[in-house]
Amino acid sequence: MSEAGKHEKLRHREIASGIVIAASFIGLAALVIYAASIFLLLFAGILFGVFLRSVAKILSRHGRLGIRAAVGITTTVVILIVAGTAAFLAPQISQQVLELRQQIPQLADRLPSGSFLRNPVQQVQAALDDPETRDAVLKQAFGLFSTALGAVVGVIVITVFGIYFAIDPDTYRRGVLALLVDEHREKLRCILDRAGEILSSWLLGRLASMLIVGASTWIGLMLFGISPALTLAVLAFILDFIPNIGPVIAALPAIGLGLLQSTETAVAIAGFYITLQFLESYLITPKIQQKMIQLPPVLVIFAQLLFGVFLGAPGVILATPLVAVLIVAAKELYLEPHVEAHKRMEAALSHRCHACAWTIALKNHADTENDSAKCHT
Repeated sequence: MSEAGKHEKLRHREIASGIVIAASFIGLAALVIYAASIFLLLFAGILFGVFLRSVAKILSRHGRLGIRAAVGITTTVVILIVAGTAAFLAPQISQQVLELRQQIPQLADRLPSGSFLRNPVQQVQAALDDPETRDAVLKQAFGLFSTALGAVVGVIVITVFGIYFAIDPDTYRRGVLALLVDEHREKLRCILDRAGEILSSWLLGRLASMLIVGASTWIGLMLFGISPALTLAVLAFILDFIPNIGPVIAALPAIGLGLLQSTETAVAIAGFYITLQFLESYLITPKIQQKMIQLPPVLVIFAQLLFGVFLGAPGVILATPLVAVLIVAAKELYLEPHVEAHKRMEAALSHRCHACAWTIALKNHADTENDSAKCHT
């Protein structure tokens, strides 16, 4: 075969390989999109398992317990807290919804005639008084039953997977490492270890920030005279897990209840939530998580928007830890190798420059000796 024929055959082979690689990436992307809910459930389970194991390690270290016993105690306490909170708040929330339904007409009367909120409140009141609207709402509620049931099943799956992962994470870690060839296992092992440390630090720091925000919200709303202060504080605690978006959602019911008292109270409550969010973003969270990976706010917001578009509400909730893991992977796979290569290149150039300097110095010394010899001659 001639050289031209070999070159043409090689070119066709490269084109075919490129097509296969592109098709593989497209297929993988399609799989991720269609199976996104499964991947998110898996990641949420891992996140919950990391949380349980992080708390269990603290309990094991200070209580002289085995890690499995500590994981069991931690899981039991978490389940009891969640169940007890739900049982305690459910009757209050139901009662407060009924009270809010009765107070909507009073809210519409108290708002000034030129207020931009008066018309929406009146529309809500008219919709609630309309029998056809109530029937439509009931139909939608029954339609959402399957979604709520799916959410409950998802929570159960996340809980079970998180418990198994917290008890024995090494089994799953070895299984993932076994999928790669030997030359890539060490790099993936570093990524998994670093990602686990980052998620553990982020979760513990996030929990501390959530507790501070929840307690501050409860105290602040009590001072404003808002009756369901504890319920709104628990809501602020839960939604604070979602940076940027969660605090805004948590503030809306409190501001609405403040409007039932007066416009000034609602404005004061809005200012309170803004101040609390500012302190959390720029003082509390940086102080607690100063040793953890720093996530730029713009990057977090962009990730929430992007994941929210493609993955829905679960994508928004899990956007921050997902970005943290992606940053760890990018550092291990791209940034650090390039930095090391740059340092080696600089060292080689420096060594070469030193060698060149010695050569020039020796040459100059030899030239000087020759000139000296000529002078003596």
